[in-house]
Amino acid sequence: MAIQIPLVVILYEKQSLTGRKRIVVENSSDLSLTLFSDQTSSIIVRPGPDYNAWKIAHPGKEPTVGFYEQINYGGAALILTEGVYPNIHNLYNFGDIISSVSFNPPLVPASPAAPVRLMVELFRDPGYFGNQLLLTENCPDISSIFGIEFNDTVTSVRVIPGPNYAQGNTVRLFNRINFDPAGGWIDLPPGNYPNIGASNGFNDVVSSVKIQ
Repeated sequence: MAIQIPLVVILYEKQSLTGRKRIVVENSSDLSLTLFSDQTSSIIVRPGPDYNAWKIAHPGKEPTVGFYEQINYGGAALILTEGVYPNIHNLYNFGDIISSVSFNPPLVPASPAAPVRLMVELFRDPGYFGNQLLLTENCPDISSIFGIEFNDTVTSVRVIPGPNYAQGNTVRLFNRINFDPAGGWIDLPPGNYPNIGASNGFNDVVSSVKIQ
């Protein structure tokens, strides 16, 4: 039975599509069998004779080819579609490491991203000046996650509705890490707060942030 060839892959030894090359049209679990393991610096992925038939059979999709760091499709992977890739060292940091090739590899679905209810801009100085930090999720310890230079320095704040905003969402700024209420907190709905010291008595004390 003839193999289906939706893509033709040309592997080049050197950048800019130069040097020795190998042509691959079917899965290759070990490029050392063709004396080309860890040799690829540039790639062309061309439509194969079955390119259109594959697209008709898979509406809305493009055929892909996976390049793998290890034999048997293991290790880090680079997934490409039709195109010219003259330097996979600079573009993808994937030069001279390809050991196996797989056509239309199954893709592992990504875990869903957390909803972004609010975007919170924190500024060191009044009026939205000085060092600034953008948060889109809870932060239990500003110092350990973003650096000590951002701890207990917040003076102005912008709270912006995110794509998953719902009426009633607010940001809670805590005086202590890990959302410890013992040190006090303030709740801010969407809006601009040019000086939370003057308006809320909460200047230079923010250590953790919860979006709720």
